[in-house]
Amino acid sequence: MSSDVKRILVIQTAFIGDTALALFFAQRLKNNYPDAAIEFVATPISAEFVSKAKCISKCYAYDKRKSDAKFAGIKKKAEEISQSGKFDLLFCLHKSLRSSLLAKHIDATTKIGFEDAAISCVYDRKAKYIPHLHEIERNAQLLETFELSDTNNLPEIKFSEVQFPKEIRRYIDDLKFIKSVLIAPGSVWNTKKWLPEYFRDTALKLENFGYRVGVIGAKNEMELCNYVATACRGARNFAGKVTLAETIAIMKYSNLVICNDSAPTHLAMLAGIPSVTIYGATAPLFGFYPRGLNSVAVCAEDLECQPCMIHGSDQCPRHEKKLCCLKQVTPERVAEIAENILKNSR
Repeated sequence: MSSDVKRILVIQTAFIGDTALALFFAQRLKNNYPDAAIEFVATPISAEFVSKAKCISKCYAYDKRKSDAKFAGIKKKAEEISQSGKFDLLFCLHKSLRSSLLAKHIDATTKIGFEDAAISCVYDRKAKYIPHLHEIERNAQLLETFELSDTNNLPEIKFSEVQFPKEIRRYIDDLKFIKSVLIAPGSVWNTKKWLPEYFRDTALKLENFGYRVGVIGAKNEMELCNYVATACRGARNFAGKVTLAETIAIMKYSNLVICNDSAPTHLAMLAGIPSVTIYGATAPLFGFYPRGLNSVAVCAEDLECQPCMIHGSDQCPRHEKKLCCLKQVTPERVAEIAENILKNSR
């Protein structure tokens, strides 16, 4: 069957982290259909790094919040994607109404999605969405009816080489002589953000242990990242200065990422380095925990209110013990875990 499949489309238009994990699905497809073109639909911010993955032949930016939000925009985007001809297989990893409508209007021989996706009648084959599987294994359920190999292993993702500006190249060249950690203190949700002063204290402890510290984040997180970076004499703040593809490339030269339950933990997986991921409102049981070698998920211990939600929120629902889930995870604990990983890293 693999020789008959020439063109495959993968749709994942959720958050950056979800899209990062979807690349493992795309790589599995490429490993099993080496002669097929694997194409991908992602949000504009994710399309930038997805397009750099060597397993992806073409990436379409789907702006679901703006130009492609309404039905007319969805149909127009579907027509654009279908212009080059019919897809043999279409996999939709996102269960939203917009994604299903997009899949409906794209020309494909066989469409595969989840049973509980919006308007799941769009799909010719359906898989059960299993809540407590890791997202990588959940996505792999869509391959169950295909006779494919290596669907249980974590494939390596290769990216096109990134050309860094001179100042970043100097930072990377220095990492040949010293182990380093990247700290990502941001998150979309406030109840998933470890305390800024905890990140700052951890950064200082690791620098005092002899490790180089870098801080990463989005443009709107520059102030937060600068607060963490200024704790250290030699820290470099990359927030708002590098793209996601460049962030992954910097990670490849680093030894560890410390972050919240957010996109950087999954970007670290793409880069092939471990992460220490700190959980607040959410928990690893939702299937978005770090899978990299030596990675650690850190949660408060014996806290009955954790987890309180799957995505996080702007405000903690426990006003009398606000953010106790995050406050109970101390900088000393995280720094000790990080140092143990760094001592045994490459």
